[in-house]
Amino acid sequence: MSTLPNTHPMIGFFANAFERSEERSTEPSLVSRYWKGLTTWRNRSVMRQHLLNMNDHMLQDLGLTRADAMREANKPVWER
Repeated sequence: MSTLPNTHPMIGFFANAFERSEERSTEPSLVSRYWKGLTTWRNRSVMRQHLLNMNDHMLQDLGLTRADAMREANKPVWER
């Protein structure tokens, strides 16, 4: 198996690409933040539906009452 010599042009290309990625901001992109927000809202919605479907014994194990579960389930997805 042969190896590429250090003078191969592609080595310089990949080295430069790596350096450019190091210089990029660590701040997430707008699309990334939007997607994370939608995912968070979807997860809250699913978890709140699970709360509604739990029986009283399961809620008691979590330290919640039926009223607590209803209150949590009726919150808008953007509220924590």
